[in-house]
Amino acid sequence: MFNLMSPCARRWALNTINADLSRKQYGRDVIIPIRGGIHSWHETETYLLPVIRSVLSARTGAFVDVGASVGQTLLKVKLTSPSIQYLGVEPLPACANYLDELINRNKFQHCTVVCCAVGSAGGVVKLFTRAKVSQVSSLAPQARNEGFFDQFRLVPVISGDQLIAAAVDGDGIAAIKIDVEGSEWDVIRSFRESIAKYRAPVLFEFLPIDSEFVYGAMSDEVIAYRINHARSLRQEFEDHDFDIYQLLGDGTVRKIKNFPALPSHGFEEINFLAVDRRKPSPVAELTRAE
Repeated sequence: MFNLMSPCARRWALNTINADLSRKQYGRDVIIPIRGGIHSWHETETYLLPVIRSVLSARTGAFVDVGASVGQTLLKVKLTSPSIQYLGVEPLPACANYLDELINRNKFQHCTVVCCAVGSAGGVVKLFTRAKVSQVSSLAPQARNEGFFDQFRLVPVISGDQLIAAAVDGDGIAAIKIDVEGSEWDVIRSFRESIAKYRAPVLFEFLPIDSEFVYGAMSDEVIAYRINHARSLRQEFEDHDFDIYQLLGDGTVRKIKNFPALPSHGFEEINFLAVDRRKPSPVAELTRAE
């Protein structure tokens, strides 16, 4: 019945009803809770699937999902590797609660959800949010134009290394995924000891430097912040002796020498993968020839 609705009626339902609906996602049957506008009904960023599959087939350990939102990555990971340990970190309570529901409805095993932020400075911090987009939040409002975020809440923050020590078992880390809307470097450096120990690949989102594909042109201050942030990220991975690959919309990747790729990349090219250059690349079969 739900699939027979018009697009307009379906949008209304997804923003209004409370129900558990069955559907196929990424080729597998799943149950998707719909909770009055909070849901993971749509398949998103399907081009990430080949990369996640390649990384998980080459490594053991936990998948650490920082900025887990409403489970888009959780579904990709658990439908690819049902037995893997999944550690999801999400600072927004409504989204963290939804993740628990999604896990319970689908009986996913070996999953832990932590409701907090991740960063290098522990304690309590301001998490900036946007009233009209309830699932978008950031610890770095300077990564967006003034006025983009219109409210904030206080949240606890722990370092990535503390998180790993408390929640990950002896198998270590298979991969770390980060989607934090502008504070990527601070999150990654908080995992510094864990990345050095486990040499875990890092899948991360980084928004375009010199354009804003949804919300209009950026100010000079925001552009400067993103450029400096990109340089810090590049140096962080260089210090770990990691190469950076850009994920492309067709499921392939390309190795890039100067992160980020310039001129500005588009919406389907905002995800990157950093991997240990001392070892064979887990995405070698997906890499485009230079």
